Amino acid sequence: MKKIIIVLSLIFLTACKTTPPIKQKPIELLVAPSIGSNHKVFMGETLITQGYGQIGEALHTVGGTYGYSVFSKGVWQLTHADKNEKKYSRYNAPGDNGVLNGYKTKLAYDRSFITLELDDNNICHYDLGVSVGCTSEFTLDKNYFFTAPRKLQQKIIYTGKSKSILNFTYREFIDDMARPSFTINFNVDIDDGKEFAFKGAVFEVISANNSGLEYKIIKEFP
Repeated sequence: MKKIIIVLSLIFLTACKTTPPIKQKPIELLVAPSIGSNHKVFMGETLITQGYGQIGEALHTVGGTYGYSVFSKGVWQLTHADKNEKKYSRYNAPGDNGVLNGYKTKLAYDRSFITLELDDNNICHYDLGVSVGCTSEFTLDKNYFFTAPRKLQQKIIYTGKSKSILNFTYREFIDDMARPSFTINFNVDIDDGKEFAFKGAVFEVISANNSGLEYKIIKEFP
């Protein structure tokens, strides 16, 4: 009986183990990438993102079943860290806690977090302090743009080149949801000049082909 109590106590202490929270950067108006420097994007990638938010570390899961856990595909934000592990919470996915058990019901403990074990570089999920699913299938982004809720976000995407015509898509977002009436396709003829402007943002084209565009941001959106 004494051994059972000791084992249960150890499980309880593990379950209650806390990893200290990190200090998050403040929410502010951000422009990415930097203004005045040369940048390169490929077709389908974003020239500029602007809006209120914060830069932080993101973990991207590919989705799948690992052990007794079902990890959904998505983005997780770093919220807690120490020398042994990092914890990431599900980002901007209302109603989706990110991880279910093998029976596709919610886990009992700490279900909103994924833990990155720094010794073996696996991400795991814990239920009542016990690892119930781990995987190495993830990617990290140290400088992810976490958008602020209910704030306007703007971006321009490069969609390709035909002769001297460069094609772009402009989008506006709130809570990462595109508003169809604010999605606009436009094009630029670089035979008319290497600089172009759209909605007040100004760009300089350095070189362009069907797959990629090298450019510089001269001025952000007003």
